[in-house]
Amino acid sequence: MPSIKHQKQGVNAIQPMVDFARRLYENKKRLGLQLGLASSAPAEEILFNLQQIGLADAFDLVISGSDDLDDYIDAEGKNKPKPYIYIEAAKRLQVFPEHCLVFEDASAGVDAAAGAGMIVIAVPNSFTRNQNFPKASIVFSSYEELPSIEVFQQ
Repeated sequence: MPSIKHQKQGVNAIQPMVDFARRLYENKKRLGLQLGLASSAPAEEILFNLQQIGLADAFDLVISGSDDLDDYIDAEGKNKPKPYIYIEAAKRLQVFPEHCLVFEDASAGVDAAAGAGMIVIAVPNSFTRNQNFPKASIVFSSYEELPSIEVFQQ
């Protein structure tokens, strides 16, 4: 995992995902959505990356598997593919897990969100393209397949 020092040289944002998140943010009130970001990375790293890509204020909740799961005890670890980060995110957002829709790019994240009882859409990136996603509800082969935000209208 790159350090903050290395990240200051530039984060390679996945622009279609950044654009998708921005559209959700811009329309979340109209669509009645809450947006959360659940990452295994340290909070400082997550916040730095969000600032760098212009999404620092886009999320109602940003939760770190490295910093925010102290209440969970598991000898095998607390991070993905364990479901704890998603369970905690739903709890903090005051949303039932089955009402959460998760976009994940790695099989460990898909397994974690599915294990928490959430609906999961896998959108693999160039590093995770060859992973299997059997627990995903849908697997998109590219970012261009992401739905229009109008899909989220209630």
